[in-house]
Amino acid sequence: MAGLLEPTEGTIILAEREVAGPGPDRGVVFQNHSLLPWLTCFDNVHLAVERVFQEPKSLLKKRTHEALELVGLLTPSTSTRTRSPAA
Repeated sequence: MAGLLEPTEGTIILAEREVAGPGPDRGVVFQNHSLLPWLTCFDNVHLAVERVFQEPKSLLKKRTHEALELVGLLTPSTSTRTRSPAA
């Protein structure tokens, strides 16, 4: 449903529309750690943003900044460009 695996059969219908992959109207909450520790915080979030939104790179970067700001991970005193998820 979130686009992480290819379906083997059947369909998912939500609000009278077929769900065929990731989209901005739904999200994924993992039950365990799912960050890529070799990527920075910014790059981890940006990876998801790139997957969901098919937009120019400048808009994807803006969306990533907005998402990090929303959860308090982007402040003048923090740099998500160099900060790892474990930091």
